[in-house]
Amino acid sequence: METTNHIPQLELSNRVPRMMLVTYTAWMHKPVFIPCELSASVVVCIIWEEWASSLLIRCLNRKMYRILESLDENNFHWEEQLWWMMATQFGNPVNRGAFEAVARSIPFSLLAKHRYQLIQLESLLLGQANLLEDDFRDSYAGMLKREFIFLRKKYGLNKIYEPVHFLRMRP
Repeated sequence: METTNHIPQLELSNRVPRMMLVTYTAWMHKPVFIPCELSASVVVCIIWEEWASSLLIRCLNRKMYRILESLDENNFHWEEQLWWMMATQFGNPVNRGAFEAVARSIPFSLLAKHRYQLIQLESLLLGQANLLEDDFRDSYAGMLKREFIFLRKKYGLNKIYEPVHFLRMRP
């Protein structure tokens, strides 16, 4: 018994304008990096500007909705939002997630409370980033670790699990 496998086919040649097929074929045979790059100069300047404007608007809308969602999470606390956004951008691009996790784990009110106490601020930020986990021989690092342990207990800070990456970086 012989079985034949029939592969379903869809023929579009009578549905696609011939001019488009010829243009596409010509593009595919050009020895340039982007096949349509020579056609770009034919486009009217106003079309390019409208296209660029629409891309900009889409990008800004995407960012706006991300910020609005985040504001909703923190009950429209603008200072907290700014703190989260700044910390996130400081970690861009590799440590973005870790820096955002640290920012979200330390309330802005806590930072404001300790704004004139450099040791407490350093211990909070480094400790929440899990950078004070080792046993240090250096007295300053040991002091920061002890301070962080005290502050974490005092304020009930949760541990974060987002790693900070170092290779050729300055986190």
